[in-house]
Amino acid sequence: MNYLEEFRSRIKDNNIWQLMQLWEEYCCCDVIEAEELRQILSAIHRSPLEQEFGQYVETAIPLWEQIKKSGEKDEKEIINLIFDLQTSNSELFGDLAIKILSERYGSEKDFEANLAIVSLKPMKDFRGALRNFELLRHLRVGHFVYHKAGWGVGEILDTSPICEQASIEFENVSGVKHITFRNAFRTLIPIEKSHFLARRFGNADAFEKEARENPVEAIYLLLKDLGPKTALGIKDELCELIIPQNIWSSWWQSTRSKLKKEDRIECPTGSHGYFRIRKKAKSREELLEEEVQGEEPLTVLMSIYSFVRDFPDRLEQPLVRENLIKHLETCLSHSGIKVATLFELKMLLSDLNSSSYEDEMKRAVLETEDVLAFFSDMSITSFRKRFLLAIVAYHKSWPSLFATLFLNFPLNSHREFLLKQLVSSGQVSTLLECVHNMIAQPQSFPEALVWFFQKAVNEPLSFLDKGKLCSLLEAVLVLLHQIENLSTHRAITRKIHSVLTSNRYLITRKVIDQTSLEFLKEFLLLVSKCHTFSSHDLHIIQSLAEVVQPEMKEFKRFAQPASSQEETIWTTEAGLESVKQKINRLYSEILKSANEIEDARALGDLRENSEFKFALERRGQLQSEVRFLLDQVKRAKILSPEGVSKESVQVGCQVHLSSKDGQGPAVSYSILGPWDADADQQVISHQSKIAQQLIGKRVGESIELNGQYFTLESIGLAKALI
Repeated sequence: MNYLEEFRSRIKDNNIWQLMQLWEEYCCCDVIEAEELRQILSAIHRSPLEQEFGQYVETAIPLWEQIKKSGEKDEKEIINLIFDLQTSNSELFGDLAIKILSERYGSEKDFEANLAIVSLKPMKDFRGALRNFELLRHLRVGHFVYHKAGWGVGEILDTSPICEQASIEFENVSGVKHITFRNAFRTLIPIEKSHFLARRFGNADAFEKEARENPVEAIYLLLKDLGPKTALGIKDELCELIIPQNIWSSWWQSTRSKLKKEDRIECPTGSHGYFRIRKKAKSREELLEEEVQGEEPLTVLMSIYSFVRDFPDRLEQPLVRENLIKHLETCLSHSGIKVATLFELKMLLSDLNSSSYEDEMKRAVLETEDVLAFFSDMSITSFRKRFLLAIVAYHKSWPSLFATLFLNFPLNSHREFLLKQLVSSGQVSTLLECVHNMIAQPQSFPEALVWFFQKAVNEPLSFLDKGKLCSLLEAVLVLLHQIENLSTHRAITRKIHSVLTSNRYLITRKVIDQTSLEFLKEFLLLVSKCHTFSSHDLHIIQSLAEVVQPEMKEFKRFAQPASSQEETIWTTEAGLESVKQKINRLYSEILKSANEIEDARALGDLRENSEFKFALERRGQLQSEVRFLLDQVKRAKILSPEGVSKESVQVGCQVHLSSKDGQGPAVSYSILGPWDADADQQVISHQSKIAQQLIGKRVGESIELNGQYFTLESIGLAKALI
């Protein structure tokens, strides 16, 4: 393939003379590779230079004759490409075409008539005559063709040599189409009945049955006939057309796990990679050897562990087992390995040697000072769980260690295991202490609090009473209030909003059901402090509270003035524009998350697919944030200098305050909307507590702010409005 890339470069330059110089050099080579010549001719045929090159393609005939003598399998395709390219229609080409076709099909009764149809008798414009003749022979009732212009696969229903046309039913157009042979030569490609597309169109029910019984063969056929495909590409070809949408996820999860064990098919490592047929089938042992060659210990560990997990039967071969052990022992001698990785290597090595690892496990449990860091550095889930069980067996203070991991380790799958272990062991006091810590310090354990709150509501725990659930809800709302304006906690903010509002506020309804009037008042007060909730959310939550305690209607009327003040969001033009830009960015992220969901869905089993769950959750959070911002934009009003009075403090004013006792420093505030607030520039939101105390005051009046007394010296126009 030494010349192929050079030809592609000359074709890209679109210079026929440079291409012909390279072609002359290529024709002088002593040895011609059939595959390389086929690809060169194919690349020229697809390029804008094909017409000009067609005048000189006659020089390729000696190369074809050389390949034909050697019995290469690509010989037929090469001569077909030569005739596709030729534009001279010379007698040499005509005689050669008749000779080739006579050797192939000369005994057929309609041979002479077909020669006339493809313009070989008499000789006219017979470019592509070989391929056209083969298509003409293929146009028989019950055969299949593929339409290059977008009509898809078609089944031939009838042909008429006299009218020189075929009646074909295509998958992408309605009705039967009558296509002349001349048009067929330009647009149709013959495909065998065993071709993937022909089977999908011709008998989808039978193909579905086979795809369910033997999914690997169905994927192999798809890749063989259509070429490499991503997981999404495979879905496009099979979902709904062969495999029903409602069972696609389970079918693909099962199929993907089988494909990993198929030697003929190469599986991608990521969601965007391509499934492809291997040029040469390799055993799993050979593939593993390629994966671990020269890699870091952690990569070797993960590759060997995956091999042992997916192909346990291969371990019955002594040579395979010995080779795996050899690789692991080599990794043990590397310097700079993390202690946790070294521990996992020894565990896997013990499994392969069928030896006891109890002493090693006990030593790791007792000697590890920072269990959380050690546990986080481990890479294999099953080893983590075995390590947790070892902590229970060998460490006297295992409940406290479990509590630390429960509150601080980020993965919820392990949090579930920790919870079950503590419950089954009767460590209720430890769990209650964890609950107390989460309620007392919600911002210290945000992930654990939100996960445990969902768990406790959806799957009631015997040691939690209604009061504890209510306290957890209050802690979640306190956490939301604390973090909703922090950029580092946007994901957990959106998750809390989704938890409390999804499924028609199901979790919220479960917790507040049969609660007291006092709790509901506190609950609504906390909700009102969380600006993440839209006005629609607040209205619904208020209504839910009234269902539980009808007396809450009075509380609603009592709280109405404050909410009505918040109904309008004042802003400057710059503030409104920044929010609109943020909404546009969120829309872009939503579109991106849709692709992430499809990519994650392609990774396999959705029950264990954390990427899919995260992508789905992220999309919900983004959509919730967009709804919240759109609701605020509807209520936004732009401040104008003409509409701001300086007689008393209101939105759009800048106020100057002096300390009443003359000892404290003077301060000034600009009161604008929440989108323009900037604490560093002393710009505060009209919704803030300080602004609410200032609004309505006149020059000379006293004001108490944060325990200090000030006198209002002057009222001016905020700088942002000047």
